[in-house]
Amino acid sequence: MNYLFFMPSLLTRTQELIYQPSGDEDCKEFYDIPDKGFTGIQTNVAATKYIIAHLLKCGQKIDKILMLCSTEVLNTAIESALIATSEETISTYEYYTRTISEWALKHGYSKEEIKDLFAPLDLENLNPGSWSQMDGTLNSFIQEVGVSSTSKDKLFIDYTGGNRSASMI
Repeated sequence: MNYLFFMPSLLTRTQELIYQPSGDEDCKEFYDIPDKGFTGIQTNVAATKYIIAHLLKCGQKIDKILMLCSTEVLNTAIESALIATSEETISTYEYYTRTISEWALKHGYSKEEIKDLFAPLDLENLNPGSWSQMDGTLNSFIQEVGVSSTSKDKLFIDYTGGNRSASMI
């Protein structure tokens, strides 16, 4: 199984980012903007699209997206002006999952695969304390969803948003 792990950034801007992977020409057919790259308003969207596209080119898929979320990412409503076609207010988490779900459906994922794709963990429920306590919680979470260091499971880590500290992971 293939897993993606990251800490999502809170959506606070309206500018769409373009991410063009260096040295991975095989993914061009998946670009949102031809010859430019993958797009996303929320920092993690373009990186997630790239990882999904890269795996699709290898005949694989992401099986689970593990998200270490702040309470703000999970619950704070963002302004509808950030989402051009929407009249509602939704959280950053809802925006990310909706955007990635729609994109993945267009690129070969089934509704059944999308249904169980996202696994959020609320940082608020973690016991604040030492990094070793945090590490133990993260390890437990990763193991709980089935990532095994002894199997052929692959864990991809996106450092583009949220806490970018490698020591945290």
